[in-house]
Amino acid sequence: MLRRLFAVSAPGERGSEGALDTLDPVPGQLEDLASGWGRLEVQSPGYTMDLEPEDYDNRTLANENGTEMAMAYYDPEWVETSGNKTQLDDVQVFVIGLYSTISVLGFMGNMLILMALMKKCKQKTIVNFFIGNLAFSDILVVLFCSPFTLSALLLDQWVLGELMCRLMPFLQCTSVLVSTLILISIAIVRYQRIKYPLSKSLTVRQGCYLVGLSWAVGFVICSPLPIFYRLVEPNGNNGTNTTAPKYVCVEAWPKESYRISFSLCLLVVQYILPLICLIVSHTSV
Repeated sequence: MLRRLFAVSAPGERGSEGALDTLDPVPGQLEDLASGWGRLEVQSPGYTMDLEPEDYDNRTLANENGTEMAMAYYDPEWVETSGNKTQLDDVQVFVIGLYSTISVLGFMGNMLILMALMKKCKQKTIVNFFIGNLAFSDILVVLFCSPFTLSALLLDQWVLGELMCRLMPFLQCTSVLVSTLILISIAIVRYQRIKYPLSKSLTVRQGCYLVGLSWAVGFVICSPLPIFYRLVEPNGNNGTNTTAPKYVCVEAWPKESYRISFSLCLLVVQYILPLICLIVSHTSV
């Protein structure tokens, strides 16, 4: 029985990284087959990471001093095992069509909303102001999320450089978070107007402050992303590849607990809190 063993050097050690365990004699043909099996080594200045096939969870990026950094990484090209190129092309066509349809409809729909609100600019109500800002933030989501996510998914690499690798996730996170916070604001205003119609409602000036606060909260919560995103180079052939280097944009957190805390914070602010506010505001009126 062929044993598929890879010797991975411990943090701070050099040596037989990526070598097959040869304690048991392996026939030449099987050894060649084993050596060709998928193993991905991610290299970045001062960092190494070994990826095993069929392991799609969060990885650990360890530097030469032994400090481990939690990393989220996924390579759709690397996990392809069927070799069915026709099937892969069909999937790509479906993904491109889906992303394109959603992006075009989202952009055109929100632009129509902005144009309609601009024609009624004399009706400066707090609800119209919130809806306009919601449409604007949704346009940012379409512009910053769909194209870059689709290109990284299809190309299996990041081609826009280090700056965009750090900037795009931050803009994506901020625009989505602002859209969520504005939805909460609309739900609160709706609840106040229906439940307490005689009370003083929010003014447009107060709405401006609330929208500004939403953007500030989005910037603060998403601020760790430009710090912990980086470009790394997957190298599966131990440096023998003579083609142009291929880079991927990944998260590299100093500790796994930091990544979990950030993910939980986003879960609460982007999903749990809006869900509770919308349910309460709609069921209470």
